[in-house]
Amino acid sequence: MLMMINYVKLLNFIDYMMLMTLSFFVAVLLHELGHLLGAFFTSLKVQWVSFGFIKVQIQPVIRINWIWKNKYFFGGVFPFLSIPLENFKNRFKLRIFFWMGPISSLLFAIISYLIYMFNTEMFFLFLGLSSLCIGIMTMLTDGMKGYFIYRSTPYYATYMIQLFLLTPNMNITESFLKLVIDENICILNSPNIKKMGMNELALVQWTYYLSIVLNYKIELLSNIVNKLFIETKGNKNLAGTKQIFSQLISLDILRKTIDNEEFEFNMQSRKVDMRTQMLVTKDIKKSTEYLKSLEKDPYFQNTLFTSYERKIIKKVLA
Repeated sequence: MLMMINYVKLLNFIDYMMLMTLSFFVAVLLHELGHLLGAFFTSLKVQWVSFGFIKVQIQPVIRINWIWKNKYFFGGVFPFLSIPLENFKNRFKLRIFFWMGPISSLLFAIISYLIYMFNTEMFFLFLGLSSLCIGIMTMLTDGMKGYFIYRSTPYYATYMIQLFLLTPNMNITESFLKLVIDENICILNSPNIKKMGMNELALVQWTYYLSIVLNYKIELLSNIVNKLFIETKGNKNLAGTKQIFSQLISLDILRKTIDNEEFEFNMQSRKVDMRTQMLVTKDIKKSTEYLKSLEKDPYFQNTLFTSYERKIIKKVLA
């Protein structure tokens, strides 16, 4: 009899776990639906939607792909800007796009709980709790992105550059990207370098990246980067900027390699990543593996970033 009771408890426990798992995945889907609604209301095109092992390509044609190593396993929507010149200074669309996800999760949490009050079906209780947790957590991620896009010009400009570079098959003219560099230089010349934060550092990183690839205003941006290295050397407030420093150093290595100059690697040796190390050692094998990994990655295929990375590494290894 005792064994039968324990068996029934085990079955109930398994049922509850299955309901909790199912409700969580439904809550994630509803969250991503909120982002899609945000894109729809602001006429912002969407490139793809990802969930679990499935990636649904929406632009330029609808296609479903199975991805076993999906970095957006728990949901992702990638906004697609077909006319970047019109969208570059329009923060409203991206703000609504980000905020609609957590807002919809919180709304579905309330709706699910109200349904549970009348229906007493445990699935709706779990769905409400899952949506509530996702809504609160994404307020700290998607919500903060929307906030920084609204409040911080350097953050917004950095996000737009990354969006342009990482959108597959994005047809952007070099003249437009040069206009972006010009605007960003104005932004970077304004603040005191000693007071530069993560947003400004990221903007330096990506603007310098573009200038190297396009061979445009490199000297002017190099002066900003050199001042940045001097001012931030030993600055404890910027100790967590390993990725950005690595990118700046690797691009500085590229510039000095092209100009046949010597570079000091030891100064920032503790703040580098594998990509920078690869450029320093000029390891052809690792460089080839890195480029192949980008070309095989469904999120980097046919992007300007992969194309530009190929150009940069080719220059270093020449």
